[in-house]
Amino acid sequence: VAKALDTLILAGLTAKEAMGGLKASLNLATAGGTGIENAAEALVTIGTAVGATSDQYDMLADGITKAANTSLASVDSIAQTVKRASVVNKLYGATFEDILVQASALANLGIKNSAAGTAITNFYGDAIGKTEQAKKALDALKFSFFDAAGKAKPLVAAFEELNTKMARFDQGQQKQFIKDIFGERAMRDVVGIIDMVNKAADDTGKYANKLREVQGEIQNMAGTASLAAVQLSLTTDAQLKSVKNTLESTFVKVFKDMEPQINIVAMRLKAAFASPEFAAGVTAIAIAVASLTVTLVENVG
Repeated sequence: VAKALDTLILAGLTAKEAMGGLKASLNLATAGGTGIENAAEALVTIGTAVGATSDQYDMLADGITKAANTSLASVDSIAQTVKRASVVNKLYGATFEDILVQASALANLGIKNSAAGTAITNFYGDAIGKTEQAKKALDALKFSFFDAAGKAKPLVAAFEELNTKMARFDQGQQKQFIKDIFGERAMRDVVGIIDMVNKAADDTGKYANKLREVQGEIQNMAGTASLAAVQLSLTTDAQLKSVKNTLESTFVKVFKDMEPQINIVAMRLKAAFASPEFAAGVTAIAIAVASLTVTLVENVG
């Protein structure tokens, strides 16, 4: 917990903000079955990348946990993905929600952890049309993943639009367009997400397709991490981890609350140890011990 607190404070948080951040870190750590230090580091990295303040750390923890619940990935796996991919927010304007939706979709395709984060980062880098071949493919489709201002379009709407644009071409041409834009390495990623656009949602009365459903579930993220932490804390192993994390958090909080008094005591002890009276006292004790030693040696002799 002390290291987690250091991580939060080094991120520029005040002591009060850091203590608040510990709560979100504790929930994420419990929900993910990981250490609170790792959870805090993930929240700081992601929060810094997407411009989230410390009072939004609960939202970040909720989103990560919810994305895990809608996919085949663990909370820790999604955290690794989002941590690696969060840079696309500043580079391309992709939202935290869109990163979560894509992380969940990729996890269901078997692409997880930091590898999925790298895939998301590469996706946006390729989607901008960085080669002549990619630009020609995008022009032929009359489509862009970015708006006129160069900001990434909402992910689900963009894939739905791409799917509509490609519908007038046969399957061979569609795959060639995807290959020209994203390269061979991303074929499975992009085709898999497009398949989700063409797949019916479980709740067909509420969502137009499976990708929309994933987005809808992630949007309903509020309170997910704290609820998951409570549920998982009922298991013996998680209870022990939760007790450890909570106990450490309490010790840190108590220390922070008593820090002014501790500092006063430390300063007084320092002054006392530096005083001539203390030095004289130590000298007198040393002389007495030496004299006693000499007396004992002479008598024994």
